[in-house]
Amino acid sequence: MEEDGIVKFYADMGVNMETDIVCLLVSLYMGAETMGEYKKAEFVKGCEALGCDSIASFKAALSRLRQELKN
Repeated sequence: MEEDGIVKFYADMGVNMETDIVCLLVSLYMGAETMGEYKKAEFVKGCEALGCDSIASFKAALSRLRQELKN
């Protein structure tokens, strides 16, 4: 997934990827080699690690991720 897809992915979740640090944590879970770019295997790894299989489940995981950032 390249930059346009990632921008849409975060926009669909209601996350501003330019200002919201939660994007970094999502990228960490995905094991992204390059910031702003997810390979298919990285994306799948992140989905499995976060227990997400849809935009709705990613939205639900956001509060948990934000709490993780606070800790």
